[in-house]
Amino acid sequence: MFEESKETESLRIFAQEYQKYLERFLFADSGEKTLQEAYDCLTALMDEGIAEAGTILEVHNRALQNALNIRFDNEKVEWLYIKRANEFLTQAMVAMDVFVLSLREDLRRDQLTHLANRLYLRQELSRLLLEAGEKGFTVGVVMVDIDDFKAVNDIYGHDEGDRVLVALAQIMRESLREGDFVARWGGEEFVLVLPKTDYERVKIPLERLQKAVAEKLRLPDGRSVTLSMGVVIFPEEGVQSAEELVRLADLAMYAAKRRGKNCVVLYPETRGGN
Repeated sequence: MFEESKETESLRIFAQEYQKYLERFLFADSGEKTLQEAYDCLTALMDEGIAEAGTILEVHNRALQNALNIRFDNEKVEWLYIKRANEFLTQAMVAMDVFVLSLREDLRRDQLTHLANRLYLRQELSRLLLEAGEKGFTVGVVMVDIDDFKAVNDIYGHDEGDRVLVALAQIMRESLREGDFVARWGGEEFVLVLPKTDYERVKIPLERLQKAVAEKLRLPDGRSVTLSMGVVIFPEEGVQSAEELVRLADLAMYAAKRRGKNCVVLYPETRGGN
């Protein structure tokens, strides 16, 4: 049973709806329709404080006790109702799982562009590098930076800056191959992960991306948005981690800035600090 002083309003409402649907399922309609309605309702009411197995079980036990006491006046409970109650509890646990999965997905996604975020990029790139080492294929890592992005925000405002970021994210999705991966690194920087490519072949998707951006993404004054990109290919001598690969791609990207922007620089060209 819950201590009333600790019971939040959201939990009280959730428990109230839970008991309502449980009683309907036990005594009136034990069909899929009631289960589906309960699932929809409970999922909508779920929050982080409720979506824990212990809380769900407490809600269930209290609702079941209340329902059966009302129905049977504390007489022996028939196993049919216990079986139905367990079916209903299963539905509530599914709703909880969906909620927790959605929270996990939110943690992996950039809220503005809906691309993977830096955290998920590191996890996915680390996994991919292990696979590449075992199977012997290469992986391209590309740091992408929007040229003169600060001026976009300063001249046109942050809403226009956000529009550019969202539009670029969509163009990158459309320009890449199946199996390629794109994440927002932060600010106006993005990271592309291109499995099974090399320093020659990597130019093809990047040139395609540059062309698509030039054609589809323009500022209010009509100017095209341009990108500076730095590329490193795994395996690279002395590099073992995802973090180190991204660092080298970042170095190459800054070399592209120094060369006048709107270009691609491959990491070998930056050796020795050039």
